[in-house]
Amino acid sequence: MTAVEHRAHSSFAMATPWVSMLAIAIGVVTGAAVALAAFSDPQGLAAGAGYGLVPGVLAAIGVSIARRAVVHRTRFWRALGLVVVVVAAVTAVLFAITQLTIEMAVIGFLLGAFTAAVATFVGLLRVRR
Repeated sequence: MTAVEHRAHSSFAMATPWVSMLAIAIGVVTGAAVALAAFSDPQGLAAGAGYGLVPGVLAAIGVSIARRAVVHRTRFWRALGLVVVVVAAVTAVLFAITQLTIEMAVIGFLLGAFTAAVATFVGLLRVRR
């Protein structure tokens, strides 16, 4: 018998499509909240929701990859940390490039880290048996 035959079936608390939609929603809501705190006009709110979509989509992809990694015996905290670091770094670079200022990299990093941490933590929760 191989190790694959002895592996227990993993069952997560939420299905992958729901977790992906949750990650995107967290990104959009967080981006809109940051924009609303910085600018009180409706145009800033729409721009913030658009900028929040970036870490949301990246977190949705990261959650899907992390779930697959956990199924293949990667530790929970390692998968969570890797997704958070990658999403935060990519979001920081994208924010810095699109705004042409290094100050936006910090906001992008924090937005990406928060979105990825919450979405990945929820996405990796398992059903208790």
